[in-house]
Amino acid sequence: MIVKKILIALLCCCLLATAAMGVSLDRLTTDCTVDEDGDCHIVQTAEFKDVDSAQPLTLAVSEGAQNVSVDGCSAAVRGQLVTVEGGLSGDVTLVMRYDLARRAEETETGQRLTAELVCAQWELPAERYKFTVVLPEKTDAQPRFTGGYDGAGVEDKLTVSAEGRAVSGILRGGLLDHDSFTMTLDVPAGYFRAGTHRSTGAAPWILTALIVLLAAAAVWYWLRFLRSGRLHVQSRTLPPDGVTAAELPLLLCGCDAPLGALVCEWAELGYLTVTEKRAGAAVLRKSMDMGAERREEERRIFDALFRSSDVCESDSPRWKKATDAAAKLLRGCCARRLYDRAGGGPLIPRALAVLACGLALLNTMAQLLPAGGVKWLLLIVSFAAGAVMGAVIVRAVIRAAVRDIPWLICGAASFAVMFLLARVGGGLLPMVIALALACAAGGFTRFGGRLTAAGVGVMEQCLGFVRFLEEADAEHLASLLERDEQTVRRLLLYAHTAGLGRRFAAQLPDAEQEPYPWLQTADGAQAQLGAMYDQLKRVLTALK
Repeated sequence: MIVKKILIALLCCCLLATAAMGVSLDRLTTDCTVDEDGDCHIVQTAEFKDVDSAQPLTLAVSEGAQNVSVDGCSAAVRGQLVTVEGGLSGDVTLVMRYDLARRAEETETGQRLTAELVCAQWELPAERYKFTVVLPEKTDAQPRFTGGYDGAGVEDKLTVSAEGRAVSGILRGGLLDHDSFTMTLDVPAGYFRAGTHRSTGAAPWILTALIVLLAAAAVWYWLRFLRSGRLHVQSRTLPPDGVTAAELPLLLCGCDAPLGALVCEWAELGYLTVTEKRAGAAVLRKSMDMGAERREEERRIFDALFRSSDVCESDSPRWKKATDAAAKLLRGCCARRLYDRAGGGPLIPRALAVLACGLALLNTMAQLLPAGGVKWLLLIVSFAAGAVMGAVIVRAVIRAAVRDIPWLICGAASFAVMFLLARVGGGLLPMVIALALACAAGGFTRFGGRLTAAGVGVMEQCLGFVRFLEEADAEHLASLLERDEQTVRRLLLYAHTAGLGRRFAAQLPDAEQEPYPWLQTADGAQAQLGAMYDQLKRVLTALK
């Protein structure tokens, strides 16, 4: 009798200890809605009967779950564990919601959806388990189910039915603690959107690391070989000392010096006259020889134009040859005067930025493109396209200094296309790094190589003069007209090469001044600043 009482007491203690150790579920229901992108939106309903626990309840979600919430109570999310504070009492129903992104991946034969309906970290056993998966479209594909402690097959315990887009079932015997339950569905290619995920292993991280290394190398190279002294820019009315209108865009953004602007500057000084021959062409006539008052490079260009004759037409081979020679001579002259020979070349960080953009787009398209034999060819094309768009972005940032609208539009379009592709297809972080590197490479190398002390001074004058052109108003220009009309005509030419000609002329479009004495056009002499600028633009177009 005494032994019987001891056994009964031990049994009661075991039951009490078991009740104190954990909480069991009466029913667990999983409702999963899968959208066209392969994202799973899960609602998990846990029903408790006659529960009495003052301890916090711990639930679990799949790895990578987003937007986790528990209806009607506060929950703390730490990794895959969701802790519900406050304990439970009586009959309680908890509803937990979360999202699983990109659960569809490309395979060699089509696409595969892997929906983890219950994760292995779920600690609460459930006497009954029911699930429903709603697919984006009806399919004849048969789902497979795995579960248990070791992820083995559980088909012999399942009762599954399919109706329309929905697949539902009941797991006989319920779930034990730490049982998982996963549905896998193989569907034809194109069932999910083209942007579904394809596992690429470590490739995205490798590409990201390469892009970061390229960015670090570009920054190091700029700091070591290209960084110049700090520029102190102050607005100035006069053009930079010793810099022609043709050289201004060369210094601001490294583009070739336009010979037409140099010719118009010579004409303003009396060396030649310009006559419109017909639409798109002009005739130059030498008025006097050029002596030592001009630089050697200018004398050589002038001699190339008029060595064999005092007349040169803008559509003649002699003009084209002189144009090529002028670009090389003026670029070499600026390089000798302004840049440190021990410095590096700006093309290196630009090339690194272009390569980074190519790798970034390759990384994105590797996740967007479906599997197949042509995928590798498309990836090569994607890398080349990314490099080209990266080069366009770099060039657009450089050309922004002279307000080159076509380049700015192309650069903005390339930036938007690459960013949106990464936003939709993946690889946003490396894409942002590559795009930032492209913008920085263009912005920090737009002046070319490392400037000498003299080069810093000239560049400060150039930027100060451009600031004046940007800020000059009608009152300021009117005062300049009163002092010297020729200075205003000269400033108009500089403003055009800096991309600010239209703004400059629009300040006083009807202001009367002396027409161009060196220009003969079909519409005759013009004395208003706006009309004179239209003539100047037409002549410069003919002299390209």
